[in-house]
Formats: sequence, structure tokens, C-alpha cells
Amino acid sequence: MLCFIAFGALNFTLHSTKNHQSHYSFASEDNDVKQLQITQILKDNKFYMKYYADVMSIDTKQTSGTVLLQLKKDSSILLKPDDYLLTSAEFSEIKSALNPGQFNYKNYLKHKGVYHQMYLDNSNFIKLKNPSKTYKGLNAELIAKINSKLQGYNFKADELAIINALVLGQKQDISSEIYNSYTDSGAIHILAVSGLHVGIILLIITFLLQPFKRFKHGGFIIMLSSIVLLWLYAYLTGLSPSVIRAATMFSMVSIAINLKRKTNTYNTLIGSIFIILLFKPQFLFDVGFQLSYAAVFSIVAFQPLIAKLWHPKYKLVNIYWQTFTVTLSAQFGVIPLSVFYFHQIPGLFWLSNLIIIPLLPFILGLAILVIVFVLSFDKTLITSLLASALSYTIAGMNYLLKWISSIESFVFKDLSFSVLNLATSIVFVVSIYLLWKHFSVKRIYFTLFSILLVQISFLVSKYESSGNELVVFHRSKHRMITVKNQRTLTIYNDSLKPNYITTNYKVKQNITNVSYESIPSFISFNEKLILVIDSLGLYTKQVKPDIVILTQSPQLNLDRLIDDIKPEIIIGDGSNYKSYIKSWNETCKQKKVLFHSTEKGAFILNDD
Repeated sequence: MLCFIAFGALNFTLHSTKNHQSHYSFASEDNDVKQLQITQILKDNKFYMKYYADVMSIDTKQTSGTVLLQLKKDSSILLKPDDYLLTSAEFSEIKSALNPGQFNYKNYLKHKGVYHQMYLDNSNFIKLKNPSKTYKGLNAELIAKINSKLQGYNFKADELAIINALVLGQKQDISSEIYNSYTDSGAIHILAVSGLHVGIILLIITFLLQPFKRFKHGGFIIMLSSIVLLWLYAYLTGLSPSVIRAATMFSMVSIAINLKRKTNTYNTLIGSIFIILLFKPQFLFDVGFQLSYAAVFSIVAFQPLIAKLWHPKYKLVNIYWQTFTVTLSAQFGVIPLSVFYFHQIPGLFWLSNLIIIPLLPFILGLAILVIVFVLSFDKTLITSLLASALSYTIAGMNYLLKWISSIESFVFKDLSFSVLNLATSIVFVVSIYLLWKHFSVKRIYFTLFSILLVQISFLVSKYESSGNELVVFHRSKHRMITVKNQRTLTIYNDSLKPNYITTNYKVKQNITNVSYESIPSFISFNEKLILVIDSLGLYTKQVKPDIVILTQSPQLNLDRLIDDIKPEIIIGDGSNYKSYIKSWNETCKQKKVLFHSTEKGAFILNDD
């Protein structure tokens, strides 16, 4: 075991591109000419189109490594995989999370081997002609061709986005509204091509290849053809972690069945994990990878146990019962991870899955059939009829899931869940499985002990969040200050409404009581007096605050303010002009007073 752990650590280190001497970070200097190759299109934001790009060379030196490209949306040039660029734009650090509880995008990209970003516009790069193609470029061209053909059949934008997600593994065009409805209804897993989709695809392939059973080595032909077609589909969907996992696992199962050897599902799963992590150890930190395997392990463990509880007489009822048991079984492994990463539980997951899962083979089969027809034939009546049927089916599915997600009382959001809670919950789930599998006194003791661990973990979480804390958050063009007193949070902001920053903080701190107030001139915290100066720039010499917070770019003489009230520290938040922040920083250096800009991160003052 120690040998395997050491081998895993070595393998991860060797696969980390930043440790290679060819990595661009060892060769980069300001104003160097960089040659980049686009490898993947990402979901854009309000201002930028985003891409992953490999750094092929810097000046004349060959390099390696991947960067995040952010191209201004007003650019007249659209990029696609395999495009080559020349630019002298500088690499910039990816900012860490500025506020407590905020999603750490820098850490997320680090696990994908991306350590820097570049900002581009029309003026600082040249697009080169590239006659050669990689599999990513060919894949992107095929997907673009499929989409251009589908657009001729009057699919709505949301319907086309769902087809891309279900069949092609492309989720970047899904609107926030549709994505949230799938999330809140508990059906988000069907948008990520994974074991469920690959399993259905394999069943379709196996069914189509049944005539080969008549030949002498028909079983081998079916197995080999199934594996090849399965990996071709995985290639079409962009070789995402979940697809690679499913394709690897089903390939191993197919080989084992053809060899007529007894198969152990747990060994097959662990074997597929081992093979995948040999080549892509970074997948270990991929949330989709973790959720996918957690769901499959839970289904294998719990589904047979739950299915034994009832044996329906009628076939249709049995189909829905089996679907329900699979869905419920998956939740044993998925819920702890979902609450830890996403802080919510969709209470009606069973209802949405009971409706969607039985229909999914039909939807997938119909979508694949439509794609084959639009690629193979010109616009025909049968293709139009199939496309219309697919359009109405997806529209109905979207409407149904939107309705389920609108029942907010069954969507449990903003749940606080720490690493310790996650670990003890997994121990509890394992103990429940062992006790259910074989009832014994020792396993009862283990289950009771696991329950005690879960209780202790929640008590520890409450204790850790019981202190007092003042936070000056960073949010561009906005003011936001919070004061936490035990489990009560007072939020001072201009809108007097919740936002994602304070919501994330509330969840992290496991806070139950929240109130909103206007930003006052003075805040008292832990025997320290805090003065807030807004755009009016007003203050009084008679009051000597310990801390001064400058907001909304007040026009004042900071030298005189420091001489008048002699504060210990001055803070500039995100509502100020950057030029003012720079000037105040220089003044504080001269006056030997501490200055903190929230551009470097939120200011946190606590009991410590």
C-alpha cells in the first residue's frame, strides 16, 4: 500500500507540467513573442470569451503548458480549437479568492494544470493559418458541422443546447435559467455525459450488432466493435473525465464477459480508476469524476438491497421501481459530496428522475438518429419529422424540470458542510451498508460509533464558527461590510439585499440569523471603533477611531486625516477609484500607517 501511495505521488508529480523544464514559466520574459494553440472553448462571461491554449513556443524556444485566454467580446475574431496565435501579451497571475467562502477559481485551474491567464483584444494578437489538425480541432469541426445542420431544423437555442450537452458533451451554451432548473430539480447529472449515457449508448450498439452472433467469432467481433465505437463516441464528446471513466469501465466489463471470466463490479470500478489515474492523475481532483464514481459505487452497493424490499407484479411498475431504487441508491454516495461542493439538496430528485430516466434512452436514441440523418441526407420529410419529435420532447422535458425546480420548499439550499462533516458522513454511509448487508452486533456498534462521529463533527463545526468577526469584502463598485457575533450576522450594504458573496460567507460560517442594515458612519467591534467615510469625505477630529474605511472615492486630504485622528489602519474597498487607492497607499507609506486595499483580498478582523 505504501508503495502504491508513493507511486501515485510520483506519477502526479511527473504529470504536473509546471515541474518540467520545458514549461513556459521557465522561458517567459516581458514582451516575448508567444505562439499559442487553442485547445478548448470554455463558457464565456459578461465581458470575455474564454479558451484554454497551449503555449507552443516563446521566441524561438519550444515550450509546454496551458494558459487561460480571455478575449474581449468586442473582438471581431472568433477562435476555435487548433487555431494558432502570435502575441506579446504578458502572462498574469490568476487571482486567489478575494473573499472568505468564495469559490477558489485559482485552485480549480491549478488542478487542471493552468497557472496563468492572458488578456487579448484585436490589437495584441495575430491569428495564423494552420494546415495541420489535431483530434480536438477535428472534433470541434465535426460538432460545428452537426450544429449548423441542426440549426436548419428550427431548434430553439435551449433545445439545441440540451442536445449538445446530452449527446456531444458540450455544456457551454446552456443558459443559466435552464442550468439552474436542472440543478434544483436534481436532474443535472443527465447534462453531463457519463456512465448513464455511455451505458445506454453501449446497449444501442450491442443491439445493432446482434446479427454478428451468427458468425463463428461473433462474440469477439461484437466486443471489439463495441469498444471501438464506444471510444469513438467518447472522442466525439471531448474525452471528459466522466466519459473516460465510463468508457474504461464498460470496456473492461466487455472484455471480461467475452473472456467468460467471473467479474467483480468493485474490482472493475477500481481497475478503471487505476488505469485512468495512471494517465490523468489530475482527474482525482475533478468534482465530476468524484461524483460519478461515488454514484456508481453507491448503486452497486445499495441498489440490490433496496430492490429486495419489494417485487412488483407488473412490468411497468417494476421498471419504475428499478429506476427509483437506482436513483435512491446513487444519492447515498452523491449527497455528501453535493452538499460539500454545492451546499444544496434537491428534495424532488426522485420525482424528476422517475420521469426523465425512463425517457432518456428514447431521447438519446432519437437525438443520435437525428444527427445521423442530418449528416447523411439533405433535408427530408422523415428527418424533419424526427427533428420535430426531438424538439417537442426536449421542450417538454425542460418545462417539466422547470416546474419541479420552481417548488422551492423542496430545494434545500445554503447548507453548511465542512471537510470533517464530509469524512464522517462517508463513514456513516459505509457503516449503514455493512449493517444492511449483514446484521451483527459488531456492525451495530460500528454504525452507532459512526453516528457519534457525525454528531461530533457538527459540534466541532458549530464551535469553529462561534467566534466574532468583522469583514470588509471586496466587490467592484460596491460597499459591503459584515459583523458576525456568534451565529448572528449583520450585513451592511447599499442594497439591503443578499448577494452571492455574503451568501457564500454565511454558508461557510454556518450562520442561521442574518439581518441587513444601511452602512453607518461608525461601527464598534471588539472594543475597536471603526469610522466609515463615504463620498462626502466627512469626519470629526473629536472622535479617534482605531480603523478607517474609505468608500465611494471620498475627496479628502489623507495626510490631514492621519494627523487629525491617528488611525492604526486605513482600508480602501472596491467602491473606490483605482487611482485613489494607489495615491492613498503611497500616502500611508510616507506616514508609516498600515494601508489595506481589498483588491488584494477582504480585510478580516476577528477575536484572534
